[in-house]
Amino acid sequence: MKLVIKKISFNEDIQYLRAFAVLSVIFFHLEKQIFPYGYLGVDVFFVVSGFLISNIVYSEMNKGNFTFRTFYLNRIRRIVPSLISVLLFSQLLAFLTLDSDKVISTTKSAISSLFFVSNVYFSQLINYFDGDNSINLLINLWSLSVEEQFYLLFPVLLFLIHKKSKKIQIFILFGIFLISLFSISSNYIYSNFDFLNKIFFNYSNFIFYSPLTRVWEFLVGIFFMIAHNNFQIRSSKSKELFKYLFLLILFIILFTDLTIFSDTYKLIFVNLITGFIILMSGKYKSNIGYLRKFLLHVG
Repeated sequence: MKLVIKKISFNEDIQYLRAFAVLSVIFFHLEKQIFPYGYLGVDVFFVVSGFLISNIVYSEMNKGNFTFRTFYLNRIRRIVPSLISVLLFSQLLAFLTLDSDKVISTTKSAISSLFFVSNVYFSQLINYFDGDNSINLLINLWSLSVEEQFYLLFPVLLFLIHKKSKKIQIFILFGIFLISLFSISSNYIYSNFDFLNKIFFNYSNFIFYSPLTRVWEFLVGIFFMIAHNNFQIRSSKSKELFKYLFLLILFIILFTDLTIFSDTYKLIFVNLITGFIILMSGKYKSNIGYLRKFLLHVG
């Protein structure tokens, strides 16, 4: 039995998640002491990306109208114009405000970002949580590079396995999921593959910047996308209640330091809660007034 996926229509809940994610990252960089876990908004984006991109690729392959050319051109049109604008503005800002060494560093960062390998470039230079990264204008583009690497490789993987049975597809995806989790829970993979030592500066940078240690987050989005296609919760009132409950929990984790869990558990909770919010999403219209409009605009 093949895995049949239908195209999921736009819903507001994805925009709420994007708004929470981008605001938490902004607040984190404004004041890390007050919003110490705002950086986890990046992980929300990874789950959402896994959900959206996998649905696009799966649904088009099921219809038989998927082409790599169209998919990659759509990603380029969506991302590259904004990326180039950011790179040009940052280059100008660096030229006007920083010394020559920092201008050269910004230029190298821009080139690596343009080719979507800035996660590798920055992993060889700096730990993301070092205080010195505040003067690096483009360091946050590491996450865009990880996303683009996922966009590049996932359609190829799916093209190779999409005609397999549902069980085999899920088995393969879950196997990759376990390997990715293992890579962040143990240094076995990093220490036994010399090329990883050459690409990444150290094990902590490998965990943070590597697409291997991040792919499990995209897979969380993929698994919830599959669940969203195959399991529907009938009561819209129950869905809405649980959705807002999960949004509240996500808000507490991203914008406060009230939770007592370790950083690793917070990362796992953020991924799972994001997935459950997606699972509870629907076509019903929200009634949160001006807050709704604000979140939709930011998203």
